[in-house]
Amino acid sequence: EALVETVAAPAPAPEPAPAPALAPEPAKPEFNFIPSVVMAEGGDPITDGNAWEVYKAKPDGTRGESVTTQYNSYEANLEPGDYIVVARADEAQVEQKVKIEAGQVYKPLFTLNAGTMLIHPKAYQGADISDEAHVDFAFPGGSTTHYGDTKIIVPAGEQKVKVEIGSGSVSETIQLAAGQTVE
Repeated sequence: EALVETVAAPAPAPEPAPAPALAPEPAKPEFNFIPSVVMAEGGDPITDGNAWEVYKAKPDGTRGESVTTQYNSYEANLEPGDYIVVARADEAQVEQKVKIEAGQVYKPLFTLNAGTMLIHPKAYQGADISDEAHVDFAFPGGSTTHYGDTKIIVPAGEQKVKVEIGSGSVSETIQLAAGQTVE
């Protein structure tokens, strides 16, 4: 009896607390690279008729191996690493270096600093638009030729346009601002 009074029977062990609920892992984003391109700062994104060229970057920062060429809106999962990305719309283009890191989503903005030219060549006032017209453009950084009714995106700046229909010819120099459309 004395032992029972001096040595207490062990208390029952408390029930273990339930394991804390594991927080769900954040959902992995569907894409880690979601670029957008605009004609001019503050402009609406171009989502049709544009192109994206993605290259691995060489150690010296220049373009390396081509990864992909895509058109219009573009979303991708790129492996972690350094890339050179070129955004194009017709004759205007801009490139940026992009570093992709695991677990991050990148939404770079590309600004083309470009405008749109619409040329409707006619042999004379009131005539139909000539599909045979030869339309030459000289713009900052390049030149190109189109035929007939033409819509073209070119880098902003001085545009030299020459239109020839048969033996007739007319030339004009136009200052084109970024985001502007000249018809």
